Amino acid sequence: MKGIYTAIITPFDDFGDIHFKKLHTLIDRQIDAGVSGIVVNGTTAESPTLLSTEVFQLIEWTQEKLKDTSLSIIVGTGTNSTQTTIENSQRVDRMGVDGLLIVTPYYNKPNATGLYSHFETAARSIKSPVILYQIPGRSIVSIPPEMVARLSLIPNIEVIKDATGNMNYFNKLKIELKKMNSSLNFLSGDDGSFIDFLKNGGDGAISAFANVCPHELVQIQNAFNKNKIDKAEEIFQSIQPLMNACFLETNPIGIKYALGCPKVRLPLGPLDKKNQNIIDQYIKKDLFL
Repeated sequence: MKGIYTAIITPFDDFGDIHFKKLHTLIDRQIDAGVSGIVVNGTTAESPTLLSTEVFQLIEWTQEKLKDTSLSIIVGTGTNSTQTTIENSQRVDRMGVDGLLIVTPYYNKPNATGLYSHFETAARSIKSPVILYQIPGRSIVSIPPEMVARLSLIPNIEVIKDATGNMNYFNKLKIELKKMNSSLNFLSGDDGSFIDFLKNGGDGAISAFANVCPHELVQIQNAFNKNKIDKAEEIFQSIQPLMNACFLETNPIGIKYALGCPKVRLPLGPLDKKNQNIIDQYIKKDLFL
């Protein structure tokens, strides 16, 4: 897996239900921008507050929407319960998606033995490609680089999404994989460090900000692939002020506001007025769309 994969938001209507008409418009922009795929039920989709019925409705809807395109569909199936993760993953596996995103268990802080077994057991229960999701800012526990290298030997664990923004971690990971004579694809999960991630050998991103500026992120990726580093940096710098503004509060609150569908589900609340004004000023300066 390489390129830009958009961690799509879940737009809600005034009643708090999924706004599929708005989602249709949002995904049309992604298709037009040339992203590599769509991630359903990721953190940016507000996965903790989506009902199971809604998740599978979203998967089926997205499959129908993308059936005549080349875009991949990745689904977040990880939880902090190994059994629930397995059940979710097996059900989605049968639906024929292109990859499953399995997050580090959050809140219960597993020890090293439990953490390895969680990923191993879940991956071996399915056939679909697995993306390990390293996000200690939300899960507290980090996947040690040597553990990632061991997990990479499981045939269907093919990718790691690294949301640390820590290039030291990323470089240690490459060293450990080399020791194991193994490999993974590397996708950034931290939009702010995307350029540095590419410079250090990254393959792309699972991006929240791609909801807002998909064309620009695809252009950055393409410029990097052509070794036009200065061009990639120029594009990145042009969107960085809006990007920073969108992450002034917990993701996806700012992203959803910038997209014109600001409703989020509790326990998330609406964007603070002063931060609305900051995002508005960049939109008015034509740094958006």
